[in-house]
Amino acid sequence: ITVERQVAAIPAPAAPADGFKAGDATIKIGGFVKAEGLVSDFADGAPPVGFGRDFYLPSAIPVGSPASSQDLITDLHAKQTRLWINGSTPVGQVYVEGDFQTAPGTQGSERTTNGYNFALRRAYFQNGDWLFGQDWSTFMNVGALPETPDFIGPTEGTVFVRQVMARYTAKLSDTVNLQFAIENPETASATNLSPTLTENDDDQLPDLIARVNFKNDLGDFAVAGIARQLRIAAGAAEEDTTGFGVAVSGKIKVGASDDIRFSIGGGEGVGRYFGLNLAPDASDTPTDFEAVGVLAGFVAYRHMWDKDWRSTVSYSFQNVDNQTGVTAATSTDSVWSAAANLFYSPAKGVDLGVDYRHAERELFNGQSGDLTRVHFVAKRSF
Repeated sequence: ITVERQVAAIPAPAAPADGFKAGDATIKIGGFVKAEGLVSDFADGAPPVGFGRDFYLPSAIPVGSPASSQDLITDLHAKQTRLWINGSTPVGQVYVEGDFQTAPGTQGSERTTNGYNFALRRAYFQNGDWLFGQDWSTFMNVGALPETPDFIGPTEGTVFVRQVMARYTAKLSDTVNLQFAIENPETASATNLSPTLTENDDDQLPDLIARVNFKNDLGDFAVAGIARQLRIAAGAAEEDTTGFGVAVSGKIKVGASDDIRFSIGGGEGVGRYFGLNLAPDASDTPTDFEAVGVLAGFVAYRHMWDKDWRSTVSYSFQNVDNQTGVTAATSTDSVWSAAANLFYSPAKGVDLGVDYRHAERELFNGQSGDLTRVHFVAKRSF
């Protein structure tokens, strides 16, 4: 007599959960830990500890003080370590992101604990075609930014703003969409006596932005336009004018894995949108309140040596249209920088990189200063 026995199949291991449930939301947590080392040579004296030492900030390059020039300065920090939370719900998405680099005035002591405050970067909710909250400005194309150890990289040549907005995205096809947004206004002005920027917070109308995104066999591209009111009100004195700008950016495919990334843009009264507010939006004089013109751009080429090694070379610039008698002679007239880097990814989520950058800044009065920096980074994403 033969007896057949049924053996139950051993179930396969369950796949790791992608997030966790909290009420009707699926929550995911991610981010990265980033350790950085910067060795900088400022030809005209190092700026004080802060943003100009933590990453490439063109406006912080000292100018016209050769007597205070010094040798190499070394800075080590982990302030760009980032944390984000993403919640998917039946009625849309919620996203919150922060790091330890963003908050001004919260630099910890390097002598002891190196403690830095966590600060908001992005916080928005999205339902269908609508987004409300703080995100990258619609005037900015994040996808065109090159890979670099630096916080931004080609800082002077790119749009870089995060702010509160209401944005609508209309999908026209699988390859084209239109975006319209009203975004937080803020007029940054300077006087004919001083290049120091003033955040006036006297704006009455939001900034209006429209952008078209499209892709084809060549790559991904974006064209954006902005219109804004510039306004200051100090006591009985009240002045306003109009600002406008255009930005064209994209990523062009080269061969199987290389690419060229670029951005070119500018306008009148859009200084705060380019180069971390390198130029003022407007100049205020006893006789006039005038929008300041800017032209900025960058180009970067990334080459994949193999699946683990890659390099990017880039050039970036910004020119400011400083009118004699309108903007202070000690304000920035132009900045440019060139950089080259090498990245190695020995494992998934691990990036090791080194970058060489040279930058030069010139004032309207002809004085100039420069920065040469070697930047190391070790990053672990999760």
